[in-house]
Amino acid sequence: RHRVTDSQRLFGMFADLDKRVADVEALRAPTVTVAQPSRIKMPDPVRYDGKDKSRAHEFVDQITTYHEVNPFPSERVRILYAQSCLEGAANEWSRAATASPALTASNWKEWSKAFLARFGEPDREGSAMQDMETLTQAGRSLSEYITAFKGIRNRLPKDERDSRWVYSKLWAGLTRHMQDKLGQDYVKLTEKKTRVEDFIAILDTVERGLSLRTPAAVAPPATHARAPAKAR
Repeated sequence: RHRVTDSQRLFGMFADLDKRVADVEALRAPTVTVAQPSRIKMPDPVRYDGKDKSRAHEFVDQITTYHEVNPFPSERVRILYAQSCLEGAANEWSRAATASPALTASNWKEWSKAFLARFGEPDREGSAMQDMETLTQAGRSLSEYITAFKGIRNRLPKDERDSRWVYSKLWAGLTRHMQDKLGQDYVKLTEKKTRVEDFIAILDTVERGLSLRTPAAVAPPATHARAPAKAR
């Protein structure tokens, strides 16, 4: 019969000891956890009741932005979330649309299309051009004028939002007092700019109270630009 020698017994003891030490070290090792990305806190869209047709597209855009930052698990959930931000006639319409087996119940594209057909402006771009033509700062603070201008500009066709006509309307709508205040400083600051956003940023600077000298009045640049032809 095979006898276990003292050296074999000793080797086995050391092997068992090594295993116990390894087990203890594994228990003492710090646990590494990978932080999961947290959802960015987004404000809920402004509630919409369907009365102001000019706000219907804005509401859909807000839901789209929310989804881009914090994606919904399904289009059905996205629609139900939009519905939770509706009230009045708009909420009643959505409840009926999501209760039916139609695509409006589970397809965001179809739901938003039907929603805009029911509550949106029938000629959004044409209406925006008309509003831009008549927009003035009269009776508004500079901040209120900038906000109104941005809202109308966002409803224009994308290829018109940076046109010379839009810029000319931004300048022409300012009060004469504000045009006089800006004067040559405005011209110098804007002569190298190409985007309407740059011009708006300059007006925002004025609104924040940064100093600009008050030069003599100058003629507004290119206010004679014609409105773009309305697409048929």
